[in-house]
Amino acid sequence: MAVTLTCEPAPNDASTYMMSSEPGQNVTLTCKGSENNPVTFLKLTQPDLDPEYVLVYRDDRIDEEIQNPRFKGRTELQSISSSDGNVNVILHNVTEDDSGTYKCFVESKTNGAKTSERIIKLRDTPGNSGFYVAAACALMIFIVSIVAVALIRRKNKKLMSSPLDEAVTIQMTPLKLNVSATASSTAQCPSTLSLVNEN
Repeated sequence: MAVTLTCEPAPNDASTYMMSSEPGQNVTLTCKGSENNPVTFLKLTQPDLDPEYVLVYRDDRIDEEIQNPRFKGRTELQSISSSDGNVNVILHNVTEDDSGTYKCFVESKTNGAKTSERIIKLRDTPGNSGFYVAAACALMIFIVSIVAVALIRRKNKKLMSSPLDEAVTIQMTPLKLNVSATASSTAQCPSTLSLVNEN
């Protein structure tokens, strides 16, 4: 899911910029300072947070004591003194939770006055969220299909390995045929047939 960074300048600064970043990447937040003047104080805040301080720079160091724990170890300050006056705050490993409104305040050695103030909005890119939802659904369907095939194969394997029905044994019992003929001078068909079981 990509995130879009929109910078809205103060009325005295006409420049704007937009950028996109994937989760896990780094985002550079550019605040406007005074040209060719070192920054003496910088405050980057997100009003929706408590504490709201994303980064505070003063006395030549980043003040981590008042920094929101969520941003500790994830912020980096660059270009404290530059010819164009831009001061970069790098936010490492950006996540969806970083979405919101950021306010940047910069002071330089020039009369100790505020130089620029910007509203920075970090939000999800609507066009990319649908792709990730579709990809997640496709992955879920794929997993369910694999599980279903595995269960069917397992069931078929059990049926194939089951013992055959018991064989039917047919035992043949030998029989003896006795023929009794009536007393006659001529041969006649036997009048009596009997089957005797020898067993």
